[in-house]
Amino acid sequence: MDIFTKYLLLHTDELYKQPPPHVLRAVREKYKLTQVDVAKITGVSFNKKGSSTVAKWETDPSKPDHRQIPYSAWRLLLITLEVV
Repeated sequence: MDIFTKYLLLHTDELYKQPPPHVLRAVREKYKLTQVDVAKITGVSFNKKGSSTVAKWETDPSKPDHRQIPYSAWRLLLITLEVV
């Protein structure tokens, strides 16, 4: 299994893992997306400076500002990018 495969599975699959911040960042960078692009795709707030929500999704889990990307937002991003 590829290192990223477990993040592409359906949430009902026992091997599915929530994507950590570095995986979201890697996907965003691979597809040359800004945080605003991700916010637009996933339907979260943004302004001309960026998206505090997406920034929190990309924050180190040990930091108090970290938030886990919801499965629905993650899946929508992957579907939009035609990854799944």
